[in-house]
Amino acid sequence: MSVPGLRWELAGADRMLLRQEGRAVLFARVHPNRYGVRLFRTGGFRSPVDPIRAGETRRLTTAASWSYRFAGTWPRRPGPRRLPPYGLTSDLVLDWPDAELDWLGDGWNGVVPLRPLPTPDDGRVKAYRKPARDGRLPPLLLWWASNLDG
Repeated sequence: MSVPGLRWELAGADRMLLRQEGRAVLFARVHPNRYGVRLFRTGGFRSPVDPIRAGETRRLTTAASWSYRFAGTWPRRPGPRRLPPYGLTSDLVLDWPDAELDWLGDGWNGVVPLRPLPTPDDGRVKAYRKPARDGRLPPLLLWWASNLDG
């Protein structure tokens, strides 16, 4: 595992750029009326975490084992946060590569994948179906970016 090398850059009052090791990964522009932000992902993101194989989910069963799996050089500040229940349903960004985040109401607290999600017939999805039914999926490791919260 390596440090992700992700950093935000600001370009004026309404534009943001996410870079990973010098590569542009995501462009964002705040709507002129400040009711949301428009995103464009380049597809250049590379995960800093080694892939988790379905077999590993059978071996690592406790929260402590998963914490150990992600320990090391991964920065763990400010600590674990609870994702709102709607974060992986109504606020999961499925559009690729561009999307719009709506800030109306209480802001936005969803998940923006930095690479396309696999299709339902993808081998990785099939391999995780049984662990999902058994309640043995690995935890989600997410990077919280307050600038997308609105």
